[in-house]
Amino acid sequence: MEITNPIQLTKTEVRLLGLHSVLNIMNVLLYNLSRLENAYGNYPLLSNGELRIFTLSRALKEDMSDKDLLNELLQFPKELNQLFQELQGFLRDEGQGMDVFDEVYDNVKTILQITEVRIRELLARVENPLSWGTFSLEELQRNYQQALSAIEKNSLGSYSIVFDLAEHEEGKYLVQFTVESHNGNSVNMPNVFQDILRDLLANARKYTPPGGTISGGINDTGKEVHIVVQDTGMGIPSFELPAIVDFGFRASNVQSMNTFGGGFGLTKAYYFTKLFGGRFWIDSVLGEGTKIKISLPVVDTI
Repeated sequence: MEITNPIQLTKTEVRLLGLHSVLNIMNVLLYNLSRLENAYGNYPLLSNGELRIFTLSRALKEDMSDKDLLNELLQFPKELNQLFQELQGFLRDEGQGMDVFDEVYDNVKTILQITEVRIRELLARVENPLSWGTFSLEELQRNYQQALSAIEKNSLGSYSIVFDLAEHEEGKYLVQFTVESHNGNSVNMPNVFQDILRDLLANARKYTPPGGTISGGINDTGKEVHIVVQDTGMGIPSFELPAIVDFGFRASNVQSMNTFGGGFGLTKAYYFTKLFGGRFWIDSVLGEGTKIKISLPVVDTI
């Protein structure tokens, strides 16, 4: 089904779409701090960390300029690392077991590395959010595999992601991702679609039970860029498909699930697709899975 309905968003909603990836990371970090609270109690250091994350998350919705906010956020990984180092010493001095702390901190360090990369990507396009970029096929392939590996690590062992069909077995996600181009070397696409494709792959994982398959790909034909993500997950009720791109909408069959997302990943994908003059399709069958396809007309970046 091609989605063609108009999309009208407030200024705040548009801003949240642009900063969506950072907001999701903040939610994941809050979850990791809550794991430490469950294990060790509500120490002041943990409360300070949570307050800082809440403050930064709230700033995403307020009037600070994107550039100022992102520059402030660049300091956040250093701040949180310092908090964890102080907490580590404090817990050891109290004779606390360190298994949970070490597991969470190892995960958080990976998340903070990703945070810095995402913030720098956003800063690079803050003056021109509709900029295009040229990406090597190997770079895109590597970036999305690294993003999925980080998602797996954040699960703390609750599931595995493999990229080779020979390794696919019960309880493991199989992700198959391909990047193709008419020139055999690089893909020309809007920079924001780096985020969007990561969001779509993460959504596909989120709504597909372990053991399922997620397929994705980019194809730059020279005239159009085609982006596809398909999964074998829960699917979406057919009568809800036109509304699935509305800001904050979640399908009725997944509303009871606890997720870290803001509820507007598909809104972001649809909004920017339309902004770039593209087309957006979504097909889904309950209990069988969902396929999303985006087609964008290519512009010359030279």
